[in-house]
Amino acid sequence: MGSLANASPALVTIFLILFMRVPFEDSDAGMFIPIFSLIFTYYFRLHFPQYARLWLIFLMGLLEDFLGGGYLGLTSLILLLVSALFERRRNIFLQSSFLTEIFIFTFFSLAISVVYWMLASFIMADFLPGLPFFFQGLMTALVFPVYVFLIGRINKRVSI
Repeated sequence: MGSLANASPALVTIFLILFMRVPFEDSDAGMFIPIFSLIFTYYFRLHFPQYARLWLIFLMGLLEDFLGGGYLGLTSLILLLVSALFERRRNIFLQSSFLTEIFIFTFFSLAISVVYWMLASFIMADFLPGLPFFFQGLMTALVFPVYVFLIGRINKRVSI
């Protein structure tokens, strides 16, 4: 059962990525889809780094890009940069309550959406509209507490 518990956060995240990327009739619906790989990277690289290997984070980013029609590798690059940041400043992020962590993640998610917008605009050599990136960052922040709660419940059922 231990190996299933170790894999369950990644499997749930991959399922959510696949489930949320079901084609929508409205092309603007993509801005309301949270970046689950960012939530996974943030939470598990901080609290349980043994479950969030860099190769897994890279593959989740590629999956998000491929299914979302984004720039292949851009999400992976951002997630790996996020992981590097956490490796250097892990102790600062771990010294907070869950409510504080939600506020930190909200700020962090919105900041990542600005970085994503800037990199995507650079790749396109034109300023893309920033609102879809902002809404996606906001939706990611709103889903964060629910994701952490569900992952915790699943791990209690499956784990040791």
